Amino acid sequence: MDLSVVYVNYQSLDLIKESILSFKKNASGLEYEIIVVNNDAEIYQKELDDDEIILLQNERNKGFGAGCNLGAKQAKGDYLLFLNPDTLIVDASVASLLVFLKKHPEVGALAPLLYQKDGVTLQRHFFSDFMSLGKITFRRHRKSPLDSHCEPSALRGRGNPSTSSGQVLFVKTEIAASMTPRNDITERDYFYAQMVSGAAMMIKKANFDKVGGFDENFFMYLEDDDLCRRLNNIKLKNAVLCTAKIIHLEESGNTDSQKRRMYYQSQNYYFQKHFGVFTALLMRLLRLPYKILKLNS
Repeated sequence: MDLSVVYVNYQSLDLIKESILSFKKNASGLEYEIIVVNNDAEIYQKELDDDEIILLQNERNKGFGAGCNLGAKQAKGDYLLFLNPDTLIVDASVASLLVFLKKHPEVGALAPLLYQKDGVTLQRHFFSDFMSLGKITFRRHRKSPLDSHCEPSALRGRGNPSTSSGQVLFVKTEIAASMTPRNDITERDYFYAQMVSGAAMMIKKANFDKVGGFDENFFMYLEDDDLCRRLNNIKLKNAVLCTAKIIHLEESGNTDSQKRRMYYQSQNYYFQKHFGVFTALLMRLLRLPYKILKLNS
């Protein structure tokens, strides 16, 4: 089997059903299985009653990375596609990702362009440099390679507004909703990035297993950065394929304060894991003014 699509559900059943439907509509020619790991206490066997869906019930909510790992352990596909529940497939982009990854064994994690719900505005921060101490106070999103690599074959309307760091905010696209994946990928159609988002990430299962999957100490946030760093450590590159497009609705049942708390917890662990206790403490000091500002906002 070529592909195992893995979702992790937590209070997002309706979104997952919509995402699965969009995937199946655009999965012509793919040999695949769909795995839904349920982190909810409630079991949704009837709601996800489909011969093509494997439903795995977690004993408790251990977080996103742990859920992905459980799905990956059961997966029979040579390649894994991790999709957030709030993603929508709009064309043959999944097939394009698979074709590309098969032809590029040097690539570890591969991501498409991620768009907001309007389908024309690029999501911010779906790729970046690795997190580091020097980039806590300065944005870690280097000058975007989108303009130089995503040529007219993938993107139109270059020169759109961007942030001061070069991260593109708004790019018009004319990616055709064709059911035929492109096989004539050139070096202008993709670029390497230190890390890519786990919201829509494809990876060869053997490579995922080789690095031990996601670190389950990350409950949510930064598990993708950590995975990409470990892939990089075994001499694999991470990349964005500009000819592939997936919509990310960026919907979550968590409040802003809950998100910030989980992000800070993951950030604390990330720095201690990769840089040591002293650097982790220094990071917290640098982050403190931002936390105070958020509390007062």
